Amino acid sequence: MDVHVGLHEMGFSDYEARAYLSLVETTGGTGYEVSQRSGVPRSRVYEVLQSLVRKGIATVTQVDDRLVYRPLPPDLLLSRYRQHVARVISNLEPELARLASPTKQHAVTALSGYEPAVARVRELCEASRFRLLVAGMPSELTSLAPELARAEGRGVKVFVLSYGECRLPVANLFTHPVSPLQNLQTVATGRWLGAVSDYSEAALVLSPGRPEEATGIWGKNQGLVVAITFWIQHDVQMVEYARFLGATVLANVPEAVQTRLLDMVTLQPGELGNVVEAAGLPSTRETLESICRRVDADPLAFQSAHGLYCFDLTGEGGGKHYLRVSADGCRQETEPGPPALTLRMPALDFRALAAGRLPPIALLERGRVGVSGDLSQAYQLQRILRYR
Repeated sequence: MDVHVGLHEMGFSDYEARAYLSLVETTGGTGYEVSQRSGVPRSRVYEVLQSLVRKGIATVTQVDDRLVYRPLPPDLLLSRYRQHVARVISNLEPELARLASPTKQHAVTALSGYEPAVARVRELCEASRFRLLVAGMPSELTSLAPELARAEGRGVKVFVLSYGECRLPVANLFTHPVSPLQNLQTVATGRWLGAVSDYSEAALVLSPGRPEEATGIWGKNQGLVVAITFWIQHDVQMVEYARFLGATVLANVPEAVQTRLLDMVTLQPGELGNVVEAAGLPSTRETLESICRRVDADPLAFQSAHGLYCFDLTGEGGGKHYLRVSADGCRQETEPGPPALTLRMPALDFRALAAGRLPPIALLERGRVGVSGDLSQAYQLQRILRYR
């Protein structure tokens, strides 16, 4: 940290910080000397030095006919400040606890922006004392690895559910398989991250392509805590049961039951109606060119997305469009080889999806979207279509 910034945070004014540092560097001096060395105007330097004396940060003695100022040693200054902050916190804690009403304590707070929202989850992990549940996509979970490891290191029982393959330094890591359609849904909805600490506070973050679009909620409201707790616990239990019993159980599920379950999570063609407006959307050509510009601007960010992609689009602006992502950037191809991944959907949906304007529910309509080829690449669609 810059020393001037640090002193400002301790309550020093700009001139006080400059004068104090000048005194520290030379172990003292007159007002004239301090003014010359620090840049504090001579018309203000004595006022500033007297302020330091009143605060106990400097002393003044008369030597012959001169006033000589000397600094409080830095180690003593920091020790006093540390004691002062500890004393203020100690006095504030009971008073704030007394003033805070139960309603205020259990309110739900909105989170805005990717870094502030994820930072709240980090703080929640760091504050956990005995139990921590976390679920999310690999990119967010990987960034939380230090906090998760520290929590487990201090004896917290940590349970992590990753939607996709992920390596983390925790004992209880569960992997939830993600279908190509679910990967595509994250392009429209964004990545999600949920956490519960000690069954007393929880946070949920939704992160679309651009950091400023990220939103979330956090709080100690028991409705929020219970909902996120049950979500993570349920998904962990189901994914583990499915891992050991999946084929056996599915073989015995009646077709009528499977139909009812499918009906709950999908929509019939035409059931949704028109939910995509073309007004203001870039054309298919402009959308593809925009994707290539983003990749070309930072090819290293798309290393994991290398491959040939086919966008098989229907309707106006449709046709088969091929993009190749490589270390050299992105380019459109007219006579390519077999694509690694093919995405089939209406051209209007494709344009809206890349612009962040396709309602996520549209992807639930049966037959509206199809993904085929190397399905391990499906996760990369989010980076290609919505990366900012």
